[in-house]
Amino acid sequence: DDQFLKLEDGTYTLVNQSRLHWSGANSNGKHSGNIDFKSGKMQVKDAKISGEFVIDMNAIQTTDLSLEEGSKHLNAHLRSEDFFLSTLFPEAIYSFKGIPSVKIPYDTDINYILDGTLTLRGVSKPLSVKSIISKSQETLILTARVEIDRTKWNVIYGSSKFFKHLGMHKIFDIIVIDMRLELNAD
Repeated sequence: DDQFLKLEDGTYTLVNQSRLHWSGANSNGKHSGNIDFKSGKMQVKDAKISGEFVIDMNAIQTTDLSLEEGSKHLNAHLRSEDFFLSTLFPEAIYSFKGIPSVKIPYDTDINYILDGTLTLRGVSKPLSVKSIISKSQETLILTARVEIDRTKWNVIYGSSKFFKHLGMHKIFDIIVIDMRLELNAD
């Protein structure tokens, strides 16, 4: 049946233009931007998938501010110890192993729930990502949106959970990550 996803066994490698889109908000508004990958691979075996994606935390940037509006300043702040401390922790890694598809894997709906581990800022925690994997010839396309509570990975700057009296300087704990990853068969 055409409407179901069928994956061929093999190894798939992330193509260069794949990136994450992030957005976060504070009391005054929100910011968003991109983060690039260093590498990524996914293995398919008997319709179960495993994978590892390495994210370049030095490449985090904001795209909703111009230079005049302070994009450089915000990029530097995101890389500083207030947030992701990317000099010490230049990579974030998301990995998962042996994930079966959902019971009926339609190719246009959530068909894999990646119960994996995100290592960010030296902290490893479970992270479940509801994904839609689709196929276009030899390419797999993984799309997902996930909300991450940054405080679980010790990114506590401006969090009302940890700081009182923040007023207008409160930064919400949830970061929304949108991704569309393309992986080519090796």
